[in-house]
Amino acid sequence: MSLASIPSAPADLELIAQLKSKLQYAELRIWLLEERLRLMRIEKYGGNPYAMHFVERLSRWAGHYVDLSALDLRGALVRSLEQISHFLFSWGTHFLSNIVSSLVEAIIWTCPHF
Repeated sequence: MSLASIPSAPADLELIAQLKSKLQYAELRIWLLEERLRLMRIEKYGGNPYAMHFVERLSRWAGHYVDLSALDLRGALVRSLEQISHFLFSWGTHFLSNIVSSLVEAIIWTCPHF
């Protein structure tokens, strides 16, 4: 190896500085894209902050071990929450209907017949 092919120290430092700058820019760009994606998901699926925060943390943790790009955890969570809310609403209306019919029946039976 000739001395001409060995980079000088100032050139190395300049190259390192340029690469660090590009890395910081890339990290900032990735953060910006993740933030846009997060906002789009909130817009699409709604923004229950507690549930979404939990899903984001779970996704970050699991993302280290599994490729989650094909999964839509937020969509699955939203669908599950919708199913639960529909079930609870249905159960609640049925429960209230039974209470009202029991009260009406009790009133009818306790009223004196003319």
